[in-house]
Amino acid sequence: GEVVVEISIGAGSKSSSGIIVQFEPEFYAFGMFPDHVFSNIGSFLRFNISQSFSSGVGFWLVFGASGLNAPCARDIKSSQIVSCTVPPIDFVGASVVEIVSDSPLFSPASFEIVSLMAPTVVSIRPSVFPSQSSFVVTVFGEDLSDILHCDIGSFSSISSLVVSDQSMIFAFEALSPGTRTIRFSHAGGSLEFSAPVHFMVRPEIVSVLPSVIASSGTFSITLEGKHFDSNVSAVCVVDNFVSTVRSSVSFISSTQAVCLIRSQFAGNYSLSLQQNSVQSNAVILRAGIT
Repeated sequence: GEVVVEISIGAGSKSSSGIIVQFEPEFYAFGMFPDHVFSNIGSFLRFNISQSFSSGVGFWLVFGASGLNAPCARDIKSSQIVSCTVPPIDFVGASVVEIVSDSPLFSPASFEIVSLMAPTVVSIRPSVFPSQSSFVVTVFGEDLSDILHCDIGSFSSISSLVVSDQSMIFAFEALSPGTRTIRFSHAGGSLEFSAPVHFMVRPEIVSVLPSVIASSGTFSITLEGKHFDSNVSAVCVVDNFVSTVRSSVSFISSTQAVCLIRSQFAGNYSLSLQQNSVQSNAVILRAGIT
């Protein structure tokens, strides 16, 4: 009969009759993270390797749904982690990703990856906010419903409202004056808006002279108050409770300014000072003396 002998040889070098044979164990991939990529922006994937390997070993990711190949390399922080750079891909949904290597010792592996549309922020309103009072930020863009929260500097939003996939509103507690970056966090990471946002002290009108004007004509109204700023875009806002008109303003100092007002009929007019998008309290002008 025949006798079958099985011999198990571990890793290492074995010598027989002067011939050295090198034995190395196979290795395999596991634990890909994260479990999604983005179709409209580049992504970064990593997976673990069961043991350390040579930096010369090559790896690729092959996305079955698109045929896309993504290059990989040994992570600089660990010889058992592979990092892969995935460019934007042209599909949304689930795809089987195959891990390929040029090493004959690598056991083939595959994972399922979900491709998502990353949120895109186009604009925010306003870009200047009053300090020392709570406020809301309105965000416009695409696929915004995937945004988890918004951060301005080191401060996080306290609540949010999805208006649509193209619009969201975030509420914040009061912040001190200054300029800060605005960042949005989503399932795959975060994105920073291209322009910073600004916080300024709200101007305050204490008194106006004169406070009574004729029912028709153009008048110079002197505002007395606090936190007037000649270095920003500013207008006087006049509301006759039928329509709102914006007129020019000239600054004399940080506590005094002059607005040019046109009255058209007798009645009350609401007057306020707007610096950038931060508006002061309103005072009432009476028009009725001819």
